[in-house]
Amino acid sequence: MKRPKECCKNLILTLALIILSIGFLVIGRYNEVKAAPAVGDTVVDESYPYYTFKVTDANTYEVALVGAVANDTDNYIIPGTIMDSTGKNYKVKKIEGFHFPGFAKSIVIGENITIIGEEVFSNLINLKSVKFPNSLTKISKKAFYLSGHDKLGLIIDLSNTKLESIEESAFNGARITDLKLPVDSNTLKTIGNSAFKNCQSLSGRLVIPGSVEIIGDYAFYYDISLTELDISYTSNPNLLSIGKNAFASCH
Repeated sequence: MKRPKECCKNLILTLALIILSIGFLVIGRYNEVKAAPAVGDTVVDESYPYYTFKVTDANTYEVALVGAVANDTDNYIIPGTIMDSTGKNYKVKKIEGFHFPGFAKSIVIGENITIIGEEVFSNLINLKSVKFPNSLTKISKKAFYLSGHDKLGLIIDLSNTKLESIEESAFNGARITDLKLPVDSNTLKTIGNSAFKNCQSLSGRLVIPGSVEIIGDYAFYYDISLTELDISYTSNPNLLSIGKNAFASCH
């Protein structure tokens, strides 16, 4: 039979261990809460030192790419997912609020990214190729304004995207040699004003998806090298309006 003093000692020790365990749980929970991201916080992924990411949705761990500096090769892979120093994963949903380094030659845009912001890839005069993700839904104003290699041109293949809108002047003046819009996804609704205006290198056959409802003013104005246009009220039953001079001065 244990002595009273020994029992008391064991009880105190047990209580101390319980209190200590609760303390560790509280501290752990505090650190977890403290480490939770907030909108606007910068997230660093050491695998992508050329990029700056900021939190846009703290609940779903979503970020936007908001900055980039030149790398050694001028070939860029923009990730669709990044990981911070604690091992937390974030989805990259947008590219916005800055101008991409001017000497970029090729760009691969990762899955999860849905929006390319205004003027992000404008005036990239060495750009030869862009790979777009299936997740892409919106290309904003002047996103690729005046971009494309002066001699080799730029191929734009959007055929596998879920693109819904191409905004005003998105590719205005771009040196596009070949353009494929998302015909099969049945998602593209709007081609904005001057979206592909003055793309003088754009040649061959252009198919306007049957899902398109609005083609804005001057959308394909002065695309003088186009040789064939596939658009009709039979193949495009959703078409509501074709803007002023949308296809004027084409071949």
